[in-house]
Amino acid sequence: MATWQPGKPVNSSQYLIMLDDAWNDKGWFICLNGAPGKGQDYGMCTPHVIQCIAERCSTTDEAIDLIKQIPINNPKIFTIADKNGNFAVVERPLDKPVQVRRADDLIFATNHYSHPDLILENLTIFPEIPFHSTFARYHYLEYNLLKNKENLNIDEIVSLLEKPPATQNWRGINNGDVMTIWTYGLNLSTGKYKIEFAPILKEKAVLEN
Repeated sequence: MATWQPGKPVNSSQYLIMLDDAWNDKGWFICLNGAPGKGQDYGMCTPHVIQCIAERCSTTDEAIDLIKQIPINNPKIFTIADKNGNFAVVERPLDKPVQVRRADDLIFATNHYSHPDLILENLTIFPEIPFHSTFARYHYLEYNLLKNKENLNIDEIVSLLEKPPATQNWRGINNGDVMTIWTYGLNLSTGKYKIEFAPILKEKAVLEN
């Protein structure tokens, strides 16, 4: 569910379920980021892509193969991990080849391309949103994760992500920014998780296992 007015009741007839992140009972995870570049094409909307992949895949390699095959309707970046420690970021523009970054210890993405073959596509961000926070968020995560990656746990991950610039709308709740509606940390090996809904509001809800 989404609303442009935080805290305002929304009629249930207007609810939408948009599956942007998912992990399944096989210990496999996928999440979604936006990508620069304008354009639309015929294909599945990205929440349906996420659902399709989560239902059909159990490894990172299976997911990469499927993402390359599925037609999608706009540029997106997918981050994938399985419980065996295989991580990948799949950067998929509409008019250029799909690019994949891989790692076995640490990987992350925000809303811009990081693969060397696609980085010039990021220039399309600035004419429309010259103050876009994606680069600040990326380097904030990069430096903090490199510094603390040996000691991370779920609570520390959530704490890291609920601070600016990782959270969206950190300049003020009602100034027109898109607002972060959830923050979470999970352990694919153990199935433990913690999710904070509406993390920057006073009345946030927390689910954990």
